Amino acid sequence: MRIVFLGSSSSFISSIIYNALKKALKDSDGFELAYAIDTAPDDMETRLMRQDLITTIVRYLVIKIFGKQKISWRWFGEMKGQKIANINSPKFVRKLKLDDIDIILSVGCVQKLGSGLLNSFQCVNYHNSLLPKYRGLYSMSWQIYFKDEIGYTWHRIAENWDSGNILIQHTLYDSLTMKGFNGVLSTEVKKTLQASKDLHFLLTQIESEIPGRLQQGKPSYYGQRELDALPKNEWAKICFGWNIAPEEFIPKWMLGFIGRSVFYEKSNNS
Repeated sequence: MRIVFLGSSSSFISSIIYNALKKALKDSDGFELAYAIDTAPDDMETRLMRQDLITTIVRYLVIKIFGKQKISWRWFGEMKGQKIANINSPKFVRKLKLDDIDIILSVGCVQKLGSGLLNSFQCVNYHNSLLPKYRGLYSMSWQIYFKDEIGYTWHRIAENWDSGNILIQHTLYDSLTMKGFNGVLSTEVKKTLQASKDLHFLLTQIESEIPGRLQQGKPSYYGQRELDALPKNEWAKICFGWNIAPEEFIPKWMLGFIGRSVFYEKSNNS
């Protein structure tokens, strides 16, 4: 079965699972990673969070010199992929069909999959909360903000955000008292590494076309609107990282350099 990985070059969640998938497929018969698609937008903020070697080194050194929080190389990896501006374009859907793709694996994909993809391929997503709780954005931070259980879900993709049937779901532990935003990120990394260990079993379920189980319980959704409305108190700053984001420590001249840098892959819009 041929797999296309939909991720984001600005997400360490994407890069961790992407690299774990490549390793897992070396020991898996009948599965092949055809290629990866980078769905990250081309804005400056996204470029600053890009998971490639040069950006990672610059970001690491800047945070080390100017930042107060500790960081680890484990936060960074690399997710190489072809840039596609619109994954739902007829041209791209047709390309996947011509390439005999069977599975779309979405991890950190910032574009919503439309009916053209959902009706043609087995589409599975990684979400970093215990669905149906905390659908949407910043799910890890919302779990900690509300002092709720921390977990993740592998699920089939449906038309509504994060609403598809559950294939794998694990609770890691109750939310802990975090020592700064560094603790949030470190916990996210540990959770993602744990989720990457499910890949062999996940692929077996997909190959067997296991439908998964319906999501149970009261759903909740948190997006950018909910984050913007949140009071920026000290607990919220710990959970969401306000005022300590790496970009705040990068001088303007460096922003211009990164924006012009040749290491950023050119878009291949479809």
